[in-house]
This record gives sequence, structure tokens and C-alpha cells, in this order.
Amino acid sequence: MAITVYRQGDVAFIPVEKLPDGDKVQIRPLGRLIRRGEHGGRHEIEPGGQAEHLEITEREGQRPPTRRRFLQVLGSAVGGVLAGVGIVHGEHKRLELPPGNYEVRVQREEGEGTQRFVQD
Repeated sequence: MAITVYRQGDVAFIPVEKLPDGDKVQIRPLGRLIRRGEHGGRHEIEPGGQAEHLEITEREGQRPPTRRRFLQVLGSAVGGVLAGVGIVHGEHKRLELPPGNYEVRVQREEGEGTQRFVQD
């Protein structure tokens, strides 16, 4: 089964079945701002959108903790249909995410032994 990855500029929203949980997981709410761009743009959850932006830290044994960001789109009933949430950015078309869980990743590029975030 193919997975639909949603993208807005350099930010990807990758569907996941469920969010990490358990006693070795720490969850921190991040608010409506998903990413602040290098040139002043902002990827944000549309006002009124029913979604939670979270940073989840997982601890496994002696390894350093892993921090990842997730978006939990709760959805809301509109005319008897479960609607998702809009992601807005001043330089990009509005992105509609259906209800579900998504890992939020910022695209990186590599060159000459270095890695950096893509500048959109």
C-alpha cells in the first residue's frame, strides 16, 4: 500500500499509524507554529484548526535521546463529514491534511561533507 506524503515547501508531513508512547517517552506541546523559514515565512496550523503539534523525545538505554516532531490532526465534523486541518504559509498554497497522525520533517540537503536544511 502506498503512503501519501504531504508536502508544503521544505516541510513534509509523513503519515504514521500511531504516535510513540510508553514510559520512556516525553511529550511536549509546541503550539501552532510548525516551522519558521529562513526568510520570515511561517508554516502554521490554520486558526481554528483541530490539531496538536508535539515534540516527542524517546529514551532507549544508554543512547542519546531521539527528538521528533509530530502533528496529530484531530479533525472536526463539518456538515456530517470529518474534516482535517489546513496548514498555511504566505508563499505556498494552503495544504489540507486529513485527520490522522503525521511525523513532521524538514527536508535537508547534503553537499561536500555537510548537511543543512533546505532553504525554501
